Amino acid sequence: MEKAKKLIFEIGNLLEDAPQQKSRDKSGTLVIFEPDEEIFENYQFKPEFLEDLMWNYAYLNAGLKIHFNGKEFYSQNGLLDLLTNKTNEEDLCYPIIHLKGDDIALALTHANQYGEEYYSFVNGQNTTQGGTHLSAFKEAYVKVIRDHFGQNYDPSDVRGSIVAAISIKVQEPIFESQTKTKLGSQYVGPEGQTIRSFVGNFMAELDNYLHRNPATAEELKKKIKQNEKERKEIAGIQKLANQKAKKANLHNRKLRDCRIHYTDTNKDERYNSTIFITEGDSASGSITKARDVQSQAVFSLRGKPLNCFGLTKKIVYQNEEFNLLQHALNIEEGIEHLRYNRVVIATDADVDGMHIRLLLLTFFLQFFPDLVKQGHLYILETPLFRVRNKKQTLYCYDERERQAAIRKLGPQPEITRFKGLGEISPDEFGQFIGKDMRLEPILLKKDTHIKDVLTYYMGKNTMERQQFIVEHLRVESDEAEPEPVEVKGLE
Repeated sequence: MEKAKKLIFEIGNLLEDAPQQKSRDKSGTLVIFEPDEEIFENYQFKPEFLEDLMWNYAYLNAGLKIHFNGKEFYSQNGLLDLLTNKTNEEDLCYPIIHLKGDDIALALTHANQYGEEYYSFVNGQNTTQGGTHLSAFKEAYVKVIRDHFGQNYDPSDVRGSIVAAISIKVQEPIFESQTKTKLGSQYVGPEGQTIRSFVGNFMAELDNYLHRNPATAEELKKKIKQNEKERKEIAGIQKLANQKAKKANLHNRKLRDCRIHYTDTNKDERYNSTIFITEGDSASGSITKARDVQSQAVFSLRGKPLNCFGLTKKIVYQNEEFNLLQHALNIEEGIEHLRYNRVVIATDADVDGMHIRLLLLTFFLQFFPDLVKQGHLYILETPLFRVRNKKQTLYCYDERERQAAIRKLGPQPEITRFKGLGEISPDEFGQFIGKDMRLEPILLKKDTHIKDVLTYYMGKNTMERQQFIVEHLRVESDEAEPEPVEVKGLE
């Protein structure tokens, strides 16, 4: 017979410490968390975000079963399963390499994608910004590959398109902030070896693996050669584009910068650093006048950006707007030096605005997927309606809120439908990008493969998308409680 213990806390205080009781339940821990509305104002749970956390715990504790909201989270092979679920098997250049040691585990492969993609963990904490352990891995990985093949490869060619996951355990870890997203420790233990040497010594296992698996080693070498070829092909274009961007940055009318950036590691306010990507001067004008100049920047697009689906990274340098945008974000060499914690797409809530939003999502997902996967990309929600009478003004984000506002304010209130961001005055806009700002994070589910998503939404399968729209079409009436209407027979 098992024993059970129950503890109840509120606002950090222990309210109930019940004595142990006999229980027939299996061993485990049941956690019930109810947010305090005085501390967490207007809170809401994001199931996708919480499920990602549960999967991380499962990957880091192979064999552990976690039950959350009726779903089971279980991994038999740890980090190997993490990469298997995060990548599309058809895009892998070679089978995933999975290595385990004392207090360290590693999984890596190369995929047919741009950028470098890392999942790093310290003592079970997802260090989304990496830290000393990830830096040590990158350095050691390049060294092992160079020594194994006897070639002085460029680090960017060795790491280009890599997908890797690393987990280490450290005694008394030191993180660079309260959020524990970046490891600052230099040593594995108080008097132990350095993290750099600890990771470096373990990476000798990779060299052994490549000797035992020559076919995998050959495919890895081919990928490095391919990266080298692509880098040299765009070198001339890149140099010219960077020169133009440098000149443009001196008088960059597209960017209204802020004073605090995400790279300011000595400032806690850096997590509030935000850049709004807007369409046209009208919308950017309202946001620019209403923004907080300390932490909010604005980048103005000139009309609709190019549809870059299926294009190579050459287009990022050949297209002036994309090149200036990547320089404004400082992500040309990766997102380690990203200047803004939140990259917010702010477009009109009409067909053209939605199209621009989709084109920008395509740009980021194709060329800078890590920006999305690490939770830096958002959509700004702005009100569609203003409902007011002589005493009160209410802003509504959808039809249901509009109907509720009409009921609250009484008969015949004045109703304004905002067609674009430029129609919202700067005084009003300040309310929508302040403390009550509504941001919708772009989250990728565990089984989402970027290539498949982009192919479906941006490919040439027009009829398939049309059929999807017909099957999910919804019509709302002007009644107090609008209901979805099923539409049949459309051809």
